[in-house]
Amino acid sequence: MAIEEDVHNASGFWHFSLDRYSRPKVSATCLQLQDKAGLDVNLLLFCLWCGQNCLLLNSRQIRHLLDGDAGHWHQEVVKPLRAARRAMKSPPPALPTEDSETLRSELKRVEIEAERLEQFALAGALPALFSKEKGKPANHPPKPAAMQNVLTYLSCLNQKTNWQRELGILVDTTIDTEQ
Repeated sequence: MAIEEDVHNASGFWHFSLDRYSRPKVSATCLQLQDKAGLDVNLLLFCLWCGQNCLLLNSRQIRHLLDGDAGHWHQEVVKPLRAARRAMKSPPPALPTEDSETLRSELKRVEIEAERLEQFALAGALPALFSKEKGKPANHPPKPAAMQNVLTYLSCLNQKTNWQRELGILVDTTIDTEQ
């Protein structure tokens, strides 16, 4: 992947995410990893997208993403929006159901837009991730690169639980070997 090329078109990552997230088992698996392992689905999709594009991320690069603009945006904006939307699934009985559902739908739209902006920040960080590395990024086979990227992400979160089955589902379902 020409890093400069796709970063100028961060929508490539967004379109990858929309396409892959709509595939069977992907959304359920991503949400399980989000809720049970504490993963940021956008960063998880970024790891997969990098793998799809034959890029291997190391722990320093993933830590840079977790601690950088995208990570802060996720913690300060995306997560609170998600928490508010989820809380609205069961509004107090005194609230009109239709009105609260309308507000919940609008909040979901805002949450998705916040996630799109987080993905823009992730894609925008790509040149900086590799500018600190010596030489150009190596060209790795997509599936092994994607699996290594998500395993590295889990290790950055000090995850002790074995998520191999879920990660295997994601890699097998999201990574196209023929492009």
